[in-house]
Order: sequence, then C-alpha cells, then structure tokens
Amino acid sequence: MVFEFGGVGFFATSLFLNIESVSNPIERKYMTILAVDDDDDDLEFFQEVIASIDPTIRCVLARNCSEAHEILKHEIPDVLFLDINMPKENGLKCFDTIKQSERFKNLPVVFCSTAVNPVNIRYLLSSKVKFIPKEPIFKEAKASIGRVLKDLRLLPLKRVKIEEVGRNS
Repeated sequence: MVFEFGGVGFFATSLFLNIESVSNPIERKYMTILAVDDDDDDLEFFQEVIASIDPTIRCVLARNCSEAHEILKHEIPDVLFLDINMPKENGLKCFDTIKQSERFKNLPVVFCSTAVNPVNIRYLLSSKVKFIPKEPIFKEAKASIGRVLKDLRLLPLKRVKIEEVGRNS
C-alpha cells in the first residue's frame, strides 16, 4: 500500500493507490523515484537517504514487483530503483516485464543489491542499467545514490569550491 503525505511515501501490507495523489508526469515539477524492495527497513532507509539528498524528491515505495506494476499503470517515475533479490518475482524479471512496454523504454533503472552473483553481473553488463550496492552506512548510501542520480542527469551538478590545504596567507 502506498500513501503519500507531503511527498513522503508510507506503505502497508496490501496495495492501495490513491489515484488523486499520482501526478501527471507532464504537470509534475519535482522528481519522482519509484523504489521497489521487499525489505521494509531498506525502503525506509532509502527514503531517508533520498530526503537528505533533496527533500523535494517524491519517493514512491513498492514492496514487490506487483505493487510496482500497479503504480506504473498510473505514472511514470523519473527513475526506478529495483532490488534484485526479492521473492516471487525478482528485480531482473520485474525489469524485463517493465521494459517490454514501449511506455517505459527510456525509464532509467538502477539495480540495488547486497550481493550480486556472476549471472546477475553478466545480465547487468548486457543491459543499459545502473547498479549500486546497498550501503548499510548512511553517508556511503547517500554518496552512492547521489552519484547515480547525477550520472543520470536527474540532479544538478554542483560546483564545489576547492580550497588549497595548507596554503599560508
């Protein structure tokens, strides 16, 4: 179940999508991320990381691929983050199903996982997708997710002022 309050998504055990809260991608003025993961703690952690990167990002959460498919009937997010290892339908199968639709051909997809086996690596290398490991440390997760969003040109590239270390005035 996905509820949204002030841009923050909350989930429950059954799927219920409030169609009025789903925005038309053409009218939308903020980035929307769809995160799919079977682990509630990982979804909550992901949501906290996204809010720390940019609080205006709308994060929609799905606990499995069938919830993701239901959400995708009503909206196209700017990027899809998919856990690979999920019961019933894993992230790779979910990706294949989603990409069969012409509507989602250009949807950027980022796979996330704690462990990747050689078969998954070959699959990921043969697809036009991004991969990031699930980072258990907040600072590392924020850096990893922020980097991939910048690579996808979904976040503005910020100019960083570089100060010389040890420079005497």
